[in-house]
Amino acid sequence: MKKIIIFAIAFILSFTCSATEHTAKAQAINLISVDGNYNISFIATNPNSDGFYKGQKLKDFSLIGIVTKGDTVATSNLLYWENPDYIIAEGQQTVNLICEILLPYEKIVFKVPITAASNQIELGDRSDMYDVYNGYLGDDIYNILPNVKMYSKVGNVVTGTFSYSDYDSSTTNMQKIKWTFTPGDQIYQAKTGYIYVQLLERDETAVVEEITTPSLTVTSVSLATATSYDINIVDNIKGTKYEFTSSDPKIATVNPKNGIVKAIKPGKATITCKATLPDGRSETLTSDVVVGYDENAPVLTDEALDLSINDVFYITVENRIAKSKYKYASSDWSKVRVNSASGKIRAVGEGEAYVTCTITTPDKQVIVLRCDISITK
Repeated sequence: MKKIIIFAIAFILSFTCSATEHTAKAQAINLISVDGNYNISFIATNPNSDGFYKGQKLKDFSLIGIVTKGDTVATSNLLYWENPDYIIAEGQQTVNLICEILLPYEKIVFKVPITAASNQIELGDRSDMYDVYNGYLGDDIYNILPNVKMYSKVGNVVTGTFSYSDYDSSTTNMQKIKWTFTPGDQIYQAKTGYIYVQLLERDETAVVEEITTPSLTVTSVSLATATSYDINIVDNIKGTKYEFTSSDPKIATVNPKNGIVKAIKPGKATITCKATLPDGRSETLTSDVVVGYDENAPVLTDEALDLSINDVFYITVENRIAKSKYKYASSDWSKVRVNSASGKIRAVGEGEAYVTCTITTPDKQVIVLRCDISITK
């Protein structure tokens, strides 16, 4: 008599999001055909996903399985999707999983029920879009607003386009403009928000031409040892060449091309960026880096944690600075998940990882704190 075999489809990156719970659960697998009484357990893994989502392909999920017959492990390493290029649709659907037994040769086909969500992950907030931006009457909205990167919750840069509604280039009144970010990949959902714009009257009598020069996004950076921060450019002029250097690489190193600073050991260093503009002008931009903190600076309530898988912990900041922005991130989402706004962390995989909290103060100072986490079963 044929049996119904139950498999645990366990996603290595199962995680509790801030608003919606996504936890992989055991699913029933309906047996179509089998030439012997086999039991199979398998894991489907996707390093960039915590489950099945619309727009993904089956081949995005690697399969690892063990085939047994009674107490004997069968000779089989062939476990694969029947149609690896199948694009997962939204809602309930069924796909085939193939298992081939080599000695003696037998073939097992399983129907795998999948319930897919409509979007893979929520896009990160466009956190710098809450200030008021100024322009001049007649300006195009795209010439007023800065270029902003959008990130998924696993830290990937998401490409796409911004659009803006209800913008009026002919008024000096304060405008609340709705923006929409449309991702280029259908596995992400669109993101909307609001920004405030006020246009000024251009002084037609001015005889001095305003010269724009680039600047750095931060004036100083405080880092915990073994953390990093990406120093970016404000008012970038197309065609400008940038070269970053560190005054003391033993304290902090910097990538000469992209400005990513890495803290090595406690101390102070200066990051210098030489900007060579297309018209031949040269600007020297600097940002101070301090590795280590004084007792009055913001600190995490915990700098090291020992957790078990599925433990939940809230990590917070002491000595908070008013009107600052706080953003949490995980070094390895296969081991530790963290809510970027609240600091709620969940241990999901055995091993070592760390969580950082990046603080941006009102005067453009940045502080990066670190908590090391060890996860056991």
